[in-house]
Amino acid sequence: IRDSGVDVRLLRTRRANGAGARNAGIAAATGDWIAFQDADDLWLPEHLERAVRLLEGSEDVGFIAHCDFIRPDGQTVRTPPPWPLGAPTGGLAADRFFEMFARNKAFHMHTSVLRRDVLEAIGRLDTELTRRHDIDMWLRAIHGRTWAYDPVPATAYRAESPRSLTRNQA
Repeated sequence: IRDSGVDVRLLRTRRANGAGARNAGIAAATGDWIAFQDADDLWLPEHLERAVRLLEGSEDVGFIAHCDFIRPDGQTVRTPPPWPLGAPTGGLAADRFFEMFARNKAFHMHTSVLRRDVLEAIGRLDTELTRRHDIDMWLRAIHGRTWAYDPVPATAYRAESPRSLTRNQA
């Protein structure tokens, strides 16, 4: 990281699960919005710009988008958007998330952007959860609030990373 040429701050924390590591990042963040990216995620060039355009001037507390997948050979697999919204849409209620999630269990944390003050208000991510702390956090964040969705892929996910938490089905 130090040699990447990118102005980053490397955090060293006690060993923790993904929720603990993300919480350390949230605590160190100084901005009003938090975006998530893991080692097996790739942000596409306009990801944050598209999120800002949709969130700017709205009451929405979060943003999620569609994503593509990256095969082990490096090829990007384009997938059709899982939800029936054909254009970027804001002002969505939590009930709309449940309706769409029931159709296709799609939730990709690496596409999400959330208001930092909301993350603080809900207590960040639950470190007691080994898995699914991401969607738990998202559901608590949008409860009683509105959010935005973009059907344009914002990220790509290396779906076959051998040691990823997603692949750990235990």
